[in-house]
Amino acid sequence: DKIYFDKFKKQKNEKSVTLLLPEYFGFKKQDFTIITLNERIENWLLIIDTINTILKGWRIYIKPHPGWLHPNVKNFDAIQKKIESIDYNIKVVNPIEPIDKYIERSDIIIGLPLSVSTALFTASLQCPEKIIISLDNHLELAGDFYKNYAGIVYIDNLQELQKILKTISF
Repeated sequence: DKIYFDKFKKQKNEKSVTLLLPEYFGFKKQDFTIITLNERIENWLLIIDTINTILKGWRIYIKPHPGWLHPNVKNFDAIQKKIESIDYNIKVVNPIEPIDKYIERSDIIIGLPLSVSTALFTASLQCPEKIIISLDNHLELAGDFYKNYAGIVYIDNLQELQKILKTISF
């Protein structure tokens, strides 16, 4: 802890949230139809804007899955610009940076849909005292992966996310 995590500790008085940006594919649980990249991006932008509005002034780190660096992904720069244009407090970080750094420095960790990331599990072990949320507002196939997992709050709609964020916007 002292050797590795101390260098990642949060800055004094900085309130921050890390959003885990997964790979972009997914299927709706109800009818197994694909969630298109455009649907996915619009959903993420809505979620990020909602979080930014409620947690005004907080630093928001977006930690993309390393898969976003795959040569077949051609529009990551455009997606990054769209996300960062929401507010100056929002920063999309390098996908190859260690997630441990952002788990350590953030007050809240939220897995964006499709929220099946092992990073949420890691966060629950690394910092069990922190607020860790798995968001499944598309009700996706496997989106409820963390539904009954102790230490991770499972949310399946934006209204519930808003309600919880309003209670913790300290």
